[in-house]
Amino acid sequence: MTSISFSKQISQNCRSYKILLVSLFAILLLLLFIQFILPKFQHNKEGFEVRPTPARLPSPTIPSKLLKKIFFMNDFKKSEFKKVYEAEMDDKRYVSFWIRDSYKSYFPVGQITLTTDVPATIADINENEHSGLKYLVKGGSIPVDFEKIWDNKNDASMTPLSIWKVIPQKDHIAMSDIVVAGFDKPLMSTIRCLPIEVLQLNKKINKAVWKNPLPRSKTKDGEDISPPNSFSIWNIGDESNGFFFAKDSYQRPANRLDKIYNISDAILNNQELDPSDGQTILKITLKV
Repeated sequence: MTSISFSKQISQNCRSYKILLVSLFAILLLLLFIQFILPKFQHNKEGFEVRPTPARLPSPTIPSKLLKKIFFMNDFKKSEFKKVYEAEMDDKRYVSFWIRDSYKSYFPVGQITLTTDVPATIADINENEHSGLKYLVKGGSIPVDFEKIWDNKNDASMTPLSIWKVIPQKDHIAMSDIVVAGFDKPLMSTIRCLPIEVLQLNKKINKAVWKNPLPRSKTKDGEDISPPNSFSIWNIGDESNGFFFAKDSYQRPANRLDKIYNISDAILNNQELDPSDGQTILKITLKV
């Protein structure tokens, strides 16, 4: 009797082990199917393959040599803003160009534009729409040269004006073109250019700020026809910065898309005190 009970127990145990092994094998097959086979056949309701969401790319790494070299002031001091040029447009509104004064070893990164119904004052500038005036850079590069885009030498009705493209050093970017209330080439100390490593490619051309003279006719495709000696000013990059590129026609400066950048957000969040200026002029800066 005992022998029969023992044999029966062994038989029951064998069946249990077989069931367990079969279950484990089935689970293994299911996992393999989910991992390797299912993705190839999985579709959404429209019949297209469902692809996994790509991982978020990490923030760009800033070379350590730049961390020790380049600093930004990031404040909105209206007392340091200066109107470079202003004109009444053909639609009776006003367009003006502004820059921030340099401060000791800190220099502006570009000029911004502003349109108003009456001649502009400092009060018309606000941080949300003209944030490009916030930044002064220490350690940026001096331009190599300036290339004239347009001037009004042949138009005695306008206050003297010339518009210049900044030619930066290799692997550097100018955040905007430069307007001069006259015909002389800008001074090299007007702005500083920034290394590409601290920027993010934007490639956005936004609205036209100024077309001069006011367009009078269009092509069949609806494009403004550019008369001789016309030009246009376009807001570029992050619209709230106010930076601009110019074109010697009414067309968008699309040939310069690869030159339109924003300052990296990852950099602008990295704040520190600049010890090189000493306690007498110690200011909060953004380390790049």
